[in-house]
Amino acid sequence: MAPLKIIQENLKQGLADEDGEPWEITLEPGLSDEEIAGFEQRLGFRLPEPIRELLRFTNGITGGPLESLDFSSSAAYVQIDEENRFGNKTIGFAADGFGNHWGYVLNEGSKNLGPIYYFSHDAPVFLYQSPDLSHFLTEMFKMGKAPFKSLLDDVHEDRIKEVWKQNPDLIPVGKARQSSDSVIAEFAQTLPDSWKIIDLRNPVIGAGFSWGRCREFRRHEHLMIFGLNFKEPWSFSKWLSRFTKQKPQITNHE
Repeated sequence: MAPLKIIQENLKQGLADEDGEPWEITLEPGLSDEEIAGFEQRLGFRLPEPIRELLRFTNGITGGPLESLDFSSSAAYVQIDEENRFGNKTIGFAADGFGNHWGYVLNEGSKNLGPIYYFSHDAPVFLYQSPDLSHFLTEMFKMGKAPFKSLLDDVHEDRIKEVWKQNPDLIPVGKARQSSDSVIAEFAQTLPDSWKIIDLRNPVIGAGFSWGRCREFRRHEHLMIFGLNFKEPWSFSKWLSRFTKQKPQITNHE
């Protein structure tokens, strides 16, 4: 279903949180054709008609479970990715009110907005959220209707903790070099032995990595594949040993 239709259909319903508090939804004014063309110029491609139709009707939503949605992405970047480490350009369109964003990753030559990712700074994690805006909006509106089960909540509240602690989606470089997938194998050859790889070309919802645990990470030139150089795990015993090592004795010679 087109994004505009999803919004219109859901706003006909009595949306409320789990405590029964009604959502206070405000639709922002739509954009002119000239403003839409300006947004497309910043993106570098023409938007599909369902997105242009949405932008003519409304440029965003305030209220509900998220702080705001800005469909024309006036912020122009995701705050945690000002240096464009995740892609050639990252554009945020939704905020949770705590400094975390959902947005798009655009690459050189992108022809569409593509999938939506969750950029978290607390914990510092990068996760796949939705294949497109229609899916994202459908999951958002589920948060206002019983049984209040939503993949936005799953990623925002639960999956982020699992990925931060465990990073379950990673592949050791040595194993990746033996992969039958030539793209993965060739990319692994460019990375040091101690690194890990994550393949986000066809991810399940919630797949990602804890970028805050990395000394650095590199992205494949064209694809959503990352090489990750993780920091050494923190060790209390190692930290304590700094203070318990026997100090060298100093002998005074007269």
